[in-house]
Amino acid sequence: MQAHHHYTDEEKTWLIAQDKTLTYKELTELFNQKFGTNLKRGQISDLMIKRLKAHREGNKGQFRIGAKPKYKVGDEVIKFGYIYVKISDEYIPGKTSTKDYFRKWKLKSRLVWEKEYGEIPKGKIIVYLDGNPLNCEIGNLYLTTRSVHVMMSKNSWYKLDREFTLATLKYCELYQLTKGDT
Repeated sequence: MQAHHHYTDEEKTWLIAQDKTLTYKELTELFNQKFGTNLKRGQISDLMIKRLKAHREGNKGQFRIGAKPKYKVGDEVIKFGYIYVKISDEYIPGKTSTKDYFRKWKLKSRLVWEKEYGEIPKGKIIVYLDGNPLNCEIGNLYLTTRSVHVMMSKNSWYKLDREFTLATLKYCELYQLTKGDT
């Protein structure tokens, strides 16, 4: 590997002119063959991104042009022990963060709750009365505060018994009201 390579104008022009569908690995291999160098992928990507401001198309490993997404809007998947529903196919180039994932997918329990009662207020969460996050029936969902949830969790009061869980949730809410913690 060359420690530091001084790129010629010809090399820079050649790099910019290359097909944008090539990955940095493929581009580096072609560059090394053409110019007789031994550069690494990171050196080429560094030049392209930081100095030439010539970004390649994002994440080549996911979809080819014309490819269909794996899931359609409305499809359900179980992830992290919860049911998620795909709510959008919107693609924003260059965006691949976790936040973007959750813009396209939503917890089924949230969708069920919001359909019945409207948007969930900030600071509120949904808990499952029978302890089963795969049971998203409206009668199994309960909206509470994060502080009540913490109290329930600390005391191990979430049980598989729906009535016990509901009673202890009500107790925690009453306790916090009397203490002024709401």
